[in-house]
Amino acid sequence: MKQIQFAPTKTVVTIGNFDGLHKGHLKLIEKTTTLSKQKNYKSLVCNFDSNTKGSPLISQKSALKSSLKELGVDFLVTLNFEEEIKNLSCETFAKDYLKKRFQAEVVIVGENFRFGTQQSGDINTLKELGTLYGFSVVVMKTVFAGKSPLSSTRIRHWLLNGKVHLANRYLYQPFSVTQTVTRGYSAGGSILSYPTANLSLPKDMLSLPFGVYQTETVIENQTYPSITNIGYAPTLRKSTPVIETHILNFSGDLYHKRIKVIFTKYIRKERKFANLEALKKQIAKDISDCNF
Repeated sequence: MKQIQFAPTKTVVTIGNFDGLHKGHLKLIEKTTTLSKQKNYKSLVCNFDSNTKGSPLISQKSALKSSLKELGVDFLVTLNFEEEIKNLSCETFAKDYLKKRFQAEVVIVGENFRFGTQQSGDINTLKELGTLYGFSVVVMKTVFAGKSPLSSTRIRHWLLNGKVHLANRYLYQPFSVTQTVTRGYSAGGSILSYPTANLSLPKDMLSLPFGVYQTETVIENQTYPSITNIGYAPTLRKSTPVIETHILNFSGDLYHKRIKVIFTKYIRKERKFANLEALKKQIAKDISDCNF
């Protein structure tokens, strides 16, 4: 998959935030890649550099690129929403972007798709402009989670309330954080006998509620069971919130290595303990509460 600005050939295009790829997004992408192969065009995903509603991102941008590559997408175009797209008229977007810049022959969207200044255009507007500028429009039906439509907003709500297991049920890839291991306070290994890999909280995505989670940690393509705390570690009085991961069945120096922590289950809230011995006992209990 290539990140591009201008399509070099005719394409089948789908448009959206594609934030934390969920099952609704996957239907759009699957239709885009399938149709592009049938018509001998290239598949193109158009997304934006920030969430169009101003919400924090569900997944890191690097994770989206990796997933789109796995899904067989040919091209990704990321547009600057605030500076480039937000105030465009529907017609300008259709003419200058979809037809000229993306060489769209087919545009695939969900039935609730909106575009143009103040979201003035809908799927009927897009179909009319498609007739004018020479592209067809395919509208995909909404995917439901239970009795309600599935959306990034619902996924984000579940995550912000610690329901990571529920969000993961509908995501293409489980909620995760990939960061470079930084130097911590070393208390985990030297005092508590539970050494941890310390990661900073990503600035470009939402944070789960502070607390303890069952996780899996990927190190150089090998996956290990782990338990992870997000927060200030109040017993140790840290001033900046971090992600601390204790990796089971692993020994080695991870400093400066890039690792991926996959969150699978919420265990408990973060809290302050009377002393380090009490914290140590609680960590042992947390590990026993996990389904490794």
